[in-house]
Amino acid sequence: MARLVRRVWYHRGMSGSPTPPPGVPPGGPASQAAARVKLRAERLAIGGAAGLAGLKLGTGLAIGSIGLVSAAADSLLDVAISSLNLFSLRIAAAPADSTHPYGHGKVESLAGLAQAVTIGLIGGALVVTAVQRLLAGIRPEHAGWGIAVMIFSAAASWLISRHLRKVARATDSIVLLADALHYATDVWTNGGVLLALVLVVLTGSAVFDALIAILVGGFIGVSAYRLLA
Repeated sequence: MARLVRRVWYHRGMSGSPTPPPGVPPGGPASQAAARVKLRAERLAIGGAAGLAGLKLGTGLAIGSIGLVSAAADSLLDVAISSLNLFSLRIAAAPADSTHPYGHGKVESLAGLAQAVTIGLIGGALVVTAVQRLLAGIRPEHAGWGIAVMIFSAAASWLISRHLRKVARATDSIVLLADALHYATDVWTNGGVLLALVLVVLTGSAVFDALIAILVGGFIGVSAYRLLA
């Protein structure tokens, strides 16, 4: 992802926004329409992630699954990142002025640093909590509810990612493309939690629930490192 950001940054120049062709005023009707489309897509992602976070957190607490709670934390991270991206897109859509003749698009690139820091902190907290649960041997109850929630969550994350990628390509938005990739990885993390809950049902062991939470937390930490690299 870091290579992708650097490549787009190079092609867009130090202003962070594409240089408009001769005769095309920056911030014209076409660019404003594209900005509205990007903002609408990001709001949809935020709403979807918030709903999934609430569903997974409530279910995880009800059945005592740290794996499901870790998945909820990942969705809350999605909300935070998408909200930050929404803010950056709104700033980037601001009309050009005398100090920013081609707009404020550079803000989109600055959002990456804050994303990485947030991801790293949440990943570390998840690992610590999961280790504590593993040592305590706490086993989730009624894992079937968690399985149903994770199937729904994986499908929803895939749909969100697909929509963001479509809009990103249509509007040439690096922020939406990065967000689409992030939601695509959620499909795999949700699938991992789903598998862990299935194994809990089949074996009756609490190990799988804690281990998947540790893996999710570690994955989040690696994602933070790659964003900074």
